[in-house]
Amino acid sequence: MNPDIKCNECPLQKDCRYFWITGNNFERTPGIFCKHEFFDPKLFTALEQCVIEIIWIGEAKDYSVLIEPMLDFMNHILNGQVFQLQKIESEQIESKLLRIKALNVVSPFAGKQDQFFKKMKNDFEELYQESLDLPDKEFQFVPAMKTNMDPIKLSTRRINPSGFTGRIEFEEPVEMDSRMIDLGIGSSNFIGGGKLEVEHFI
Repeated sequence: MNPDIKCNECPLQKDCRYFWITGNNFERTPGIFCKHEFFDPKLFTALEQCVIEIIWIGEAKDYSVLIEPMLDFMNHILNGQVFQLQKIESEQIESKLLRIKALNVVSPFAGKQDQFFKKMKNDFEELYQESLDLPDKEFQFVPAMKTNMDPIKLSTRRINPSGFTGRIEFEEPVEMDSRMIDLGIGSSNFIGGGKLEVEHFI
């Protein structure tokens, strides 16, 4: 990384693993998701333990060995709080098809409604060679509440998490990859936005 050049202006971005794994510096869907609840910030007491789930998408998992040096690079500060790494464990997220007719969006999502699923599916396939079975039927989004948060500052970009919680209603039952429950939807899902809950299975 060259600290003197903006990420989107760097002539080396075509060969840069950081640019690729962050979805072209967060213009597209990243290949790494952090399930730490940034949308529900909390102050930790001394010696309190916190589990942070990190999900690698498709070919991005080949770089999962970099997570420990990446945390060292962050000076062991996450979301403004100092932490000490105790251990790292890995597991594969199983995939199965869910048949549903409605979803609850329980943490704010950002993005255009007509791109809820299509953008993520395209980005995963084009950038990380990972396929997801996602709904392609008409649906209606019923917003419940809008939330705005303080910006989250990353090394090459400032993320402004905001958006709506609500409900997605499909006109007819659809099939969806169960991994979407772990991933969420919208442009802030890689930091916990757009978290999904299935209201009932069919």
